[in-house]
Amino acid sequence: MPLAVAVRASISDMYYLPPLTWQSHLLMGGVLNLTPIELACELAHQVYAETKANYDRLLAEPAIYSTFGFLANQRLAHVHQYQTLDSEIHWIETADNAKHIRPAMAKKLQLRQGYIDVKRPDYATFQAIMREQYDYGYERTIAKLRESS
Repeated sequence: MPLAVAVRASISDMYYLPPLTWQSHLLMGGVLNLTPIELACELAHQVYAETKANYDRLLAEPAIYSTFGFLANQRLAHVHQYQTLDSEIHWIETADNAKHIRPAMAKKLQLRQGYIDVKRPDYATFQAIMREQYDYGYERTIAKLRESS
């Protein structure tokens, strides 16, 4: 598909922008982490889903639980094990991204002081890290597409 079509589809999200119709296919991006995999599989014949590393048990999991009311790692395990008869799930392996990409920020829990210390890089470094993340995801996605075809 043309790059412009792929970009437009990737920014579609059923809550913000409508899906894109292209060559009689309904394309919708933005569903990863926003729409449950069960719903994504009901809406599409093919679903491309990204494996994720477990959430940090000290910082991320308690924050997600207090905000959304569910245990993130429990839900993540369910998503990774989800099977469907109605659509095909193509898993893009990215759970190891922390081994390949620098973190965008460093977090350290300061228990005695009662806060989380966050160190952010300068803007140029942040841009470079974002490019690394994009390139990593792009390479993994292209490899999966080649494998699937």
